[in-house]
Amino acid sequence: MAPSSLAVAPPPRIDMADLAAYPSERRIRAVAVAGEIVRVAWDDGREGRFHAIWLRDNCPCPACRHPQTMERQFLFIDAPPPVLATAAPTMDGSGIELRFAATADVPAHVSRFDAGWLRQHCYAEWARAERCKPPRLWDAALAGAIPSFEHGAIMTDDAALAAWLEALCETGVTIIRNAPSAAGEVRRTAERVGPVRATNFGLVFDVVSLPRPNSSAYTAIGLEPHTDLANVRRPPDFQLLFCIANRAAGGGSFIVDGFRVASALRDADPEGYGLLARFWRLLREPRFQLCFRLSPGEMIAFDNLRILHGRDPFDPGTGERRLQGCYLDRDTVMSRRRLLARGRGNG
Repeated sequence: MAPSSLAVAPPPRIDMADLAAYPSERRIRAVAVAGEIVRVAWDDGREGRFHAIWLRDNCPCPACRHPQTMERQFLFIDAPPPVLATAAPTMDGSGIELRFAATADVPAHVSRFDAGWLRQHCYAEWARAERCKPPRLWDAALAGAIPSFEHGAIMTDDAALAAWLEALCETGVTIIRNAPSAAGEVRRTAERVGPVRATNFGLVFDVVSLPRPNSSAYTAIGLEPHTDLANVRRPPDFQLLFCIANRAAGGGSFIVDGFRVASALRDADPEGYGLLARFWRLLREPRFQLCFRLSPGEMIAFDNLRILHGRDPFDPGTGERRLQGCYLDRDTVMSRRRLLARGRGNG
C-alpha cells in the first residue's frame, strides 16, 4: 500500500501590524548579518539588503507599535547608530527573528518580520521593479486604443471598477462608454470612487459657451494644452469630463501625455532633478520650540504646511482632555481674504 500523503499546512504568518496585505509564496532560504546590514535570501534566488536601523524602525511588536492605531511608539532617532543585529530564520522560512544589540541609550530588543512583508517592502532595485508598475507612456499612436470601459459595469461591478482605476492610474486616461446622457451623471460616476473635490466652480461645472464667461472654458475659443486649476496650491488630481450633447461643428478634444513629454525633456536635459534633506533633530531643540498650554475657550490656528505641532504625554486618569480640530484649504482662506478686502474697497 502506498503511504498516505498529508497536506502540509502553511506556516503561520507573523503579524506585522500593517493594514495592507502582504501575501507571498516566497520563503526565506538564508539570513546573514554583516555589520549594520541584514541580507535576506529567498527561495527564488533573489536577495534583499536591509539596513538594521530600518528594520528596528519597523518593528511590529506592541512595545514599538501601538496595538490599536498601529503607529510607531519607538522612534529610531532615540536609537543612535550604530544599530546592530543578529538573525536566524524562523520555522519553514516564513520570516526572520532579529535580536538588536543593546546600546548605552537603548536596551536589547527582539523583532520578528514576516517573509511576505519583507518581500513587499524590500527596497532593492529589483524588488521595486517587481512590485511597482510604471506608468504606461504614450503618444499619438494610442489613438483608437485608449482603455475603454462600460459605464454599467463600473457602476455595479467592483472588479470592473478596480480595472478602470488601474488603467486610469497606469495610462492616465480612460474612456467610459454608454452612460446615461443626463446632467449629474458625471458626479454619480465619480462618487462611485469617493467624494467629489469641490473647487471655486462648485462640485460639478458645465463646460458651455456663456454670454459673460469667467473662464476661457466657457467660451467658444480653442484652448491650448493645459491642466485645470494649475493656479491653486493643490490642483485636482483627476478630472472626469462627460459629454451630454455635442452637436456643434468643431470642438474636437485632444489630450497629451505630460509624462511622455517630460521623459523626452529629461533625455534632452538630465540635470533637472534634486533631493530635499530632513532636519528632525533640530526640531527637537528647545530653542526652536514654543511651548504653551491651551485653556478652555482658547483655539490655535496655524499653517499646517509650515508649522509642525505636537504635545507632551498626559495621564487620562487625572481628568478629561478634549480638543476638536478641523482643516481649511489654503485657497479657501486666501479667497475669503480677497473677498473681504474687495468688500472693504467697495465700502
